Amino acid sequence: MPGPSYLASYGLSGGKPPAVPDEGQIASLFDMSFPRFACETALARTHHNLNLATKFLLASPVLVQRAQDEEVAAAAAVAAPHPQLPGNNPHQLKSHPPRRKPLKP
Repeated sequence: MPGPSYLASYGLSGGKPPAVPDEGQIASLFDMSFPRFACETALARTHHNLNLATKFLLASPVLVQRAQDEEVAAAAAVAAPHPQLPGNNPHQLKSHPPRRKPLKP
């Protein structure tokens, strides 16, 4: 599924739907350690020219840093335990089985 940069480029293209990002080009940029969102944005802004997209990413450290921060935040949100689920709240009191009364002789 195309990311937010694909949808944002729709508005930049004069209302025409932009070309779907080529997964091979995204993979090439991603293999250079650029975040996927930044790769999609660079390809959309350079009309899917891989060389220009690479130069765009190298010249846009703020875009790359924001994309990295967003990926880290998204991964942390997925990995964080949900506080409403049983056992995920460390402040929740654990229930103990009821004590049995001693038997009378």
